[in-house]
Amino acid sequence: MVNVIIVNNPFKPEQRDRKYLPFKQGKSISYYFRAHGEWAYSVNGHEAAPDTVVNDEDYIVVMPRVEGKFFGVLLSIGMAVFTGGIASGAIFGIQSLIWRSVIAMAVGMIGNAIISKLTAPKVDRSNSEQSNTYGWGGTETVTGQGYPLAVTYGRMKSAGLLLSRHVISDGEKQYLNLLYCAGEGELSKIEDIRINANPISNYKDVQVDIRKGTNDQTVIPNFNDNFADQSLNYELTESWNTQQVQGDACDAIELTVGFPNGLYYSNDSGGADRTSVTLKAEIRKVGDESWQALPLANQKGMAGHIKRRDAWNFIKSDNSVTNTADYAGRIEEATNNAFYRVFRFDNLEKARYEIRMRCSAKACAMSIRSTGCS
Repeated sequence: MVNVIIVNNPFKPEQRDRKYLPFKQGKSISYYFRAHGEWAYSVNGHEAAPDTVVNDEDYIVVMPRVEGKFFGVLLSIGMAVFTGGIASGAIFGIQSLIWRSVIAMAVGMIGNAIISKLTAPKVDRSNSEQSNTYGWGGTETVTGQGYPLAVTYGRMKSAGLLLSRHVISDGEKQYLNLLYCAGEGELSKIEDIRINANPISNYKDVQVDIRKGTNDQTVIPNFNDNFADQSLNYELTESWNTQQVQGDACDAIELTVGFPNGLYYSNDSGGADRTSVTLKAEIRKVGDESWQALPLANQKGMAGHIKRRDAWNFIKSDNSVTNTADYAGRIEEATNNAFYRVFRFDNLEKARYEIRMRCSAKACAMSIRSTGCS
């Protein structure tokens, strides 16, 4: 006999018809089932074609093809009925009910592990204000671990799942980078992007990079690394402020120092003259006793991006040596506008680190009107 399971509605796989047909030597699936339209097939939990030859006691599962999205359901059904056949003693000729059940459970677990995850990740409910996009309020973006990825059929509106965010500081400007997932790929197109229902084209200085979910797609800019931003928001003084980074496999550290009120010296004429502050930073692996000094660039821009060469010696991104005079942590400006300085250290040994910083010196302390840094 050949067992044929017909799933007419792929959205309700639990509703299916089952037939037992006489076995014919050398006949294919199309002999046992034939219908109009495009159908997907499996035999004993394995993907099959209409011309696949069927053996005696095989289990055939057929269902309408929906652009390949439901084949995991098809295989799951095929695996379920196939392991049911083992438990009933239809395969291997095993007579012991206990051993038939054990083997059926083992085969079922192996098959399900291949088809899908045995356990789903726990959903991050730390933000109680966000919820799945159900109800009358329309779609809302969610963020956290364990939320499902959307599977798109036709054309639909998606609020996306926020996978990562990172702020890049550059002088007087900061750039917010957001990485959204619109659903499981591959998608044919992503269009009509809006921010709070307003077309994104109405905003200035907004860059959008789209990937459709192909296996050979390139990395989205500014997300080459996995960032774990920590907002500290405290003022640097002469005392050390220590912070431990997240994760135990950190191989790069980026320090951003902000001057919310600028940095200037108010002269007797009421104008703003240049003045400076000197910053110090040190690093160590968690558990080590000694701290290592980090060279902080005096200049802004890429000069602050350096990498470890060996031990605790650093070189510039172009492999040139960092001299002590240019990396003394001295920041000099004459502005009352907020600005930022970024110091990045790459090629670190993967570990959990502690960082500490302080403001070691302020020029003309009695006359400086704005030297706070955080």
